[in-house]
Amino acid sequence: MKKYKVIGASANFHSGKLQVTEEQFKARSHALKKLTDEAGGTCEILSPVQFKRGEEIGYDGAVSKSLLADISPADDTPGSDGDNTADTPPDPVLAILDGNVSQVIDALGDCTGEELANLKAAEEAGKTRKSVIKAIDDELAKRADKEEEAELLALIPDYTDEDLQAVKEEELEGANRETIIKAIDDELAKREADKEEETE
Repeated sequence: MKKYKVIGASANFHSGKLQVTEEQFKARSHALKKLTDEAGGTCEILSPVQFKRGEEIGYDGAVSKSLLADISPADDTPGSDGDNTADTPPDPVLAILDGNVSQVIDALGDCTGEELANLKAAEEAGKTRKSVIKAIDDELAKRADKEEEAELLALIPDYTDEDLQAVKEEELEGANRETIIKAIDDELAKREADKEEETE
């Protein structure tokens, strides 16, 4: 059975057979008849069914020009004859997007920056949940801020007193990060104490 990926906003199938996941089947059980006992598996189309952008399914049936505009072969790899129905091992990171919004957001903290970028691209190409996309953007921004903060903290001992005062003023007027301001105050206090010891 040929595997396809929906590349349009949606794709409608009117007749033939489909190979779907259990989740896909449950959402369309009123229009599909199971032909196997396995989860999801091969189904017969009883009435028109629709799949959204990014979804992958196996399909054995007529492919009209209008349908072809909304789907693309998902197994066009060297040596593939299009008849291999074995599922590609799921990406454990992208599988996060199978959860609800709360579950997805809870899992973002365990992802790397690259994985977050991949999740955002997959979400934008699939369910396009605004709350999920915003949460990913917020997580990326938070990490970027932490990296900038760490770099600034590492440079504080190398700054002159004047530079430290300038950085502190800029921080107070901008991000106002307590860790940065405290680190500058501590460094200036340490330098003042060292000067007093030298004069004694």
